[in-house]
Amino acid sequence: MPKIKMPKALKHEKTFTLADATERFITGGIANGLSEKSIATRRSHLHVITQYLDAEMPPSELERSHLNKMVAEMRKSGLAKNSISSYVRVLTTFGCFSG
Repeated sequence: MPKIKMPKALKHEKTFTLADATERFITGGIANGLSEKSIATRRSHLHVITQYLDAEMPPSELERSHLNKMVAEMRKSGLAKNSISSYVRVLTTFGCFSG
């Protein structure tokens, strides 16, 4: 299974984790002037996502199979299709699983 393309800046940081990337993503949103509501939504979504993905995994190691497993587990837990789509959209915005 091919690896998902990640921005070069993220690929070269050996100890950089998904949790670290999450914080940078939130900080970047604040710096770019996103509303408090948008920041809260992103933070909430990313919190849920890290319940399904290993927060200590480097983003460069995330593969499409991780996304598929996350979506399958979310469906099994009874999450609505629209909610799952929202979580996937955040990952896409975040830069994960964009390939």
